Amino acid sequence: MPRTCGCALSTAPRRNKPSTLCSPHERRRAEVALRVGITLGPYNRIEQGHAATRINTLTLIADAIGVPLADLVRE
Repeated sequence: MPRTCGCALSTAPRRNKPSTLCSPHERRRAEVALRVGITLGPYNRIEQGHAATRINTLTLIADAIGVPLADLVRE
């Protein structure tokens, strides 16, 4: 069964394309993932802390969202 974008009314499959996502937050996440060069699934796992990633990927994410790299790393 295809996953949906999360809207209560949506039955369209989720895709890693900003134009097909419903919420502005989902579009923004997809745009960041595309800028970094990864798909939305791995980006979501990184963002939620469920996946480790390389420092160069974190640097790209920090640049894409406009925050210092230190803001993405726990102490």
